Amino acid sequence: MKLVLIFLTAGLGLLSAGDYSGYYGGKYKGLWLEVSSEQAPSGGVAQVRITLTEPKPIIRTKLYLQFDEQVVEDILSVGAYSENVEATGLATRRGNVLAIEAASPTGNLGKMPWYPIFSISVKLHDGLPAGTNTLFSVADASEFYQPDGTPWTIESNKAGSVTVDGSLCINDVFPGGGTIHPGEFVRITGRGFTPESQVLAYSAPGQTHYATDALQVEYVSPTELHVTSGNPFSLDLRYLEVINPDQSEKRFYTSLSGIDTSPSLYDNLSSAKPLFAPRAFSTATLPLSAITPDSGAFQGVALQNPSQDAIAVRLELADPDGVSIASTNATLLPREQLLKDIDEIFPGLPVAAGSTLQIQPSAPVRVMGIAGDRNAGTMQPVIPSGPALN
Repeated sequence: MKLVLIFLTAGLGLLSAGDYSGYYGGKYKGLWLEVSSEQAPSGGVAQVRITLTEPKPIIRTKLYLQFDEQVVEDILSVGAYSENVEATGLATRRGNVLAIEAASPTGNLGKMPWYPIFSISVKLHDGLPAGTNTLFSVADASEFYQPDGTPWTIESNKAGSVTVDGSLCINDVFPGGGTIHPGEFVRITGRGFTPESQVLAYSAPGQTHYATDALQVEYVSPTELHVTSGNPFSLDLRYLEVINPDQSEKRFYTSLSGIDTSPSLYDNLSSAKPLFAPRAFSTATLPLSAITPDSGAFQGVALQNPSQDAIAVRLELADPDGVSIASTNATLLPREQLLKDIDEIFPGLPVAAGSTLQIQPSAPVRVMGIAGDRNAGTMQPVIPSGPALN
């Protein structure tokens, strides 16, 4: 059975990008954080979202989300959302804490009303009795910074929860971003789907609309739905809702999580989840610094293929004068990501201050640099320069 998929705008769809005069900066001086409360069946997936009661510009954040490991088995994916789709970051689970370090160079993280700054998809343990409840809270040690570099004051910090209940959940949307072309389909996986399930898709406020004629949803099984279209459409900055005949419904904010087929040899990188901005680069440049062997500092690169075809990538190390020192090639399969320390890409090769890493793909890829300290256990995203395509 096939059903029409309707694309709508969330909230006030007449707002243009950046036109938030009635919502931005008004009532509160600081940040009012809120974690959503969700339901999911035992063994299923819940998507927890962190939002601001009132939009505020955030240029950088170090956020710690606490949860109960007796209820949460795994963190499956993390999404970061900004007004002009530039927010990037890294998420790392450390026991019962998810650490998210993210940046938005123009301070647009947190400026979209009614849209989360982060989404976290968590898998619950099997065998949990109905009614089991666990809190998700933003730790007091979390930090948020204004565009001028001063810290935001957190005036309110409302915890959320996940309760084991119901039979419907959305596990994943694949692909979780990018443009869907005619003949391709969006795969929605989860539990509790029926032949009569309806699907709605919403845009973030102020985002450009894409042609959405003849969009259809095909029921595959209780755990899978397919969405197809006769015209290209984008999944960036959108959320989907699956609605069942009994009026149960689930919402899922899309983010493109990658598949890492060759994890880094370094524990801090192998356990990290890159949060890519939903824009791809035809070429990109990352700045590099000289690092002493015993400092604990490191730098790396994350790449992701957002397309349905394999992409060849050339990685070239250049000295401060732009002269090539070394190069290597990699191939990224559809949805595949590469997350490596620079020392893994060019082993034993010293890097001088002012050097750069040049990324030259055969088709646009998502790119992010990484700067971190192994001793302190911290990592920060580094924004590449180069022509980006939304």
